Amino acid sequence: MFGTPEFMPINDVYQLIVKNFFYVQSIEELDKELEKYSTVKEVYAQVYQKFHELVYGQDEKHNGIYKKNENGEIIVA
Repeated sequence: MFGTPEFMPINDVYQLIVKNFFYVQSIEELDKELEKYSTVKEVYAQVYQKFHELVYGQDEKHNGIYKKNENGEIIVA
């Protein structure tokens, strides 16, 4: 309400994701949608930043929880 929040309750984040991105079929698609909306509202930017870092790792240096195989598909690390 008064600026960038220090923290967001997990229930609020979950509801935001489920309500607005229920149609998403893959991790990559969710990442792209969050990136698109991150320029619209700060809450999306914060969720995108955390989600992208979790999936692809910090600075995309393959230290995230998912890796891509030789076919370009995401697999669990």
